[in-house]
Amino acid sequence: MVKRIGCLATVYVGLFAACSHASTYGYQSTFDKQFFGNEDPEPPPVEARQLLASARTVAFYPPDTCLNATPTESQQDKVLRARCGVLLSKLERDAERAGYEVVSWVNLRGAQRPIDYARDAKVDVLFEINELSPQRIKAGEAKRKLAFFERDDNGVDRDLDVSSAVGRRCYEWATQGGKDEIAGLKSTLDIKTVSVADGRARWHYRRTVSTSADKQSPKVRFVGVSKSNRAGQTLIGAGLGLILTGVVFALVDEATASMTDPITGMPNGKTFGDFPYYLMVAGGVAGVAGLGVTVITGQAKPAPEDVLCLDAHVPANGAVEGVVAPAQNTTASHHMFSETTAASADEALSVLIDKLAVDRVSEFVAILTEIRTARPRTAPSPETTVPQAATAPAPSSP
Repeated sequence: MVKRIGCLATVYVGLFAACSHASTYGYQSTFDKQFFGNEDPEPPPVEARQLLASARTVAFYPPDTCLNATPTESQQDKVLRARCGVLLSKLERDAERAGYEVVSWVNLRGAQRPIDYARDAKVDVLFEINELSPQRIKAGEAKRKLAFFERDDNGVDRDLDVSSAVGRRCYEWATQGGKDEIAGLKSTLDIKTVSVADGRARWHYRRTVSTSADKQSPKVRFVGVSKSNRAGQTLIGAGLGLILTGVVFALVDEATASMTDPITGMPNGKTFGDFPYYLMVAGGVAGVAGLGVTVITGQAKPAPEDVLCLDAHVPANGAVEGVVAPAQNTTASHHMFSETTAASADEALSVLIDKLAVDRVSEFVAILTEIRTARPRTAPSPETTVPQAATAPAPSSP
């Protein structure tokens, strides 16, 4: 009997613990690509189209950042020069496919000006490249946007409106130690088209495209515990106390009843009698009443402003989803924003940089190909034109 009562008390404790409900709020950080700035190129003017259509030999000359190699250059500078070499090779190969003869940029280096070497090599058009490789845009230079959400019991995130004060607090949380975070990439190709014959610049092509470095940034969430009705909590607590007291008294009675009085030799009777069971019944009634009040009145869900971006509501496994939480003795959990530069992420960023650069080169060569394909056929010279037979005069009237 007492064991059954103990089991009921355990179930009761579980129900009491289940009355508390966790509410999850959070945000996801993105960067405004329009803030980075995009730029479309000016179409080639008529004289530039005529020059490119009639040109036979072309050459490309890279910017200084692709040429200068020093013993003290960083690893990033070496990667930049290697990327320049790959892009220049692509430009030259694609220009050959478009129908031009190409003089390698290596032959334009030396003590003289590149255009002087281009004249010696019978180059018709020299493409002077001012900018070629994409640039990384840090979070401190970009415009950050926070999208807030509330997560339901099924794990589905729904949009959440918050006050400007909460938005500012979470913005400060998100930017804590994250100034060096890569927000996006700016890919620019800047080329000046020069007629080698007279040294005049006929067309300035500049194309800039910006993109986010991370299209799906991790979500940051915070957890708050819902609070039940105060009266319901009081009744549940009182009921639980009565049940536990009754169980203790009943266990004492059961232990003493099995013992023999050393003086009389008779079994000991119950000390508390039926009183423990009255306590447990009363506790059960109080507990059921408290649960009823809790169910009817519902739970007081914590407000988002009392949970979002506060250290006290960071989950045990860390605020950022998919990122391991720091050790207990480290700084506040929001410092993990500066610890997300994994090797795999950097490798993915490099792949994106290469793709953006190739896209810019392909766009420029597509214009050259269109001009080359659409050039008019050479008109016959006056010396080779066959004169038409003169029209015979009409006969005169008799």
